[in-house]
Amino acid sequence: MNNKLKELDLKILDLLLKDSRLSFREVAGNLGVSTTTVSSRIKKMIDDSVILGFTTIIDWEKVGFKNSLCIAVQTDPKANQEEVGQNLNEIESIFMVCNIVGDYDFSIYARCRTTEETSGLLDKIRAIDGVSRVIPHTILKTTKESRCDLFID
Repeated sequence: MNNKLKELDLKILDLLLKDSRLSFREVAGNLGVSTTTVSSRIKKMIDDSVILGFTTIIDWEKVGFKNSLCIAVQTDPKANQEEVGQNLNEIESIFMVCNIVGDYDFSIYARCRTTEETSGLLDKIRAIDGVSRVIPHTILKTTKESRCDLFID
């Protein structure tokens, strides 16, 4: 646990993870504190980059993204991992880039509208200097895509 975070901060985060649409007043009411306290704690967590943004969970197929992919990327032993990661970050279809330990160097996640778009994405990844192998996996069904619980008692 981050020593800078107070128990109240964790409780605020827990509520926002469950519903990021909650107003400061609703959060304050749930926690028995003032709206001003909630507002200042959230502002501090934003300023300290604890809260990086607010989001919505979407059914991607319903908005036209038919192909979801988990892609393993292996790099050359002498490749600059930082540069490869930055190049992956710049590809629009990719929404998550993880530098990992194991058989591969990166695990990336992407969404594409069509098979042609998917093929183009894989070509872009293969063209990155230092990438030696790309292993795409089509996600057939997502059984969980949601918030992360803090498990606060």
